[in-house]
Amino acid sequence: MNSFKFDTHVHTFETSPCGIVLAANAVRYYKKVGYNGVVITDHYNADFFSPRQNQPWEHSIDEFLKGFRNAHAEGIKTGLIVLLGIEIRLEESIEEYLVYGFDEDFLYNNPELYKLDFKTFSNFARSNGLLVYQAHPFRRWFKAAPPLLLDGMEVYNGNPRHNSHNDRALEYAEKYGLRQLSGSDFHHPEDLARGGVILPEAPKNISGFKKLLFESRIIDLIKT
Repeated sequence: MNSFKFDTHVHTFETSPCGIVLAANAVRYYKKVGYNGVVITDHYNADFFSPRQNQPWEHSIDEFLKGFRNAHAEGIKTGLIVLLGIEIRLEESIEEYLVYGFDEDFLYNNPELYKLDFKTFSNFARSNGLLVYQAHPFRRWFKAAPPLLLDGMEVYNGNPRHNSHNDRALEYAEKYGLRQLSGSDFHHPEDLARGGVILPEAPKNISGFKKLLFESRIIDLIKT
């Protein structure tokens, strides 16, 4: 059986303030270690958008997409598939969620999603065909969202600077029958290839990636 390695949780220097690796460098690193693709999930929250509130939303999204676009351009050069996602934090709490299944136009046409409460956002996501996975739900001060509002849970987060209590996330996902996901939570060079998924085919776009997740066709989770 063919298999393809994708990291589901990658940040860039250009967009995520906590990221220190330029998007193009991240793509080259992942290509070198044998991954077939990455999903760029830069931080989408008030910290990014509030300082830009006096400019048109379109300009803010142009800036937000810099990391993804730089990664995508390098991916074309190197042969690594680069897909678009986000890691959203809503204003009502500190919890964060990985969101898959949209394109650039969706971000332009749906402003300020971070201002929604989680129940409203979950319903909005489902009505728009998106998948919502809670990221690192058991880090200190974090709490797991109601399972009926989630499509899945990141049961393995590979970031070495945080104790994500992955065992508790796995237990929660199994208890409530949630789809399971692994991601490196890449910010620094040492975060490279510390998580991800093994897929039976290489999706060429985010719709194909979402379909594989939705149908639970992940062969295995990468846990390093």
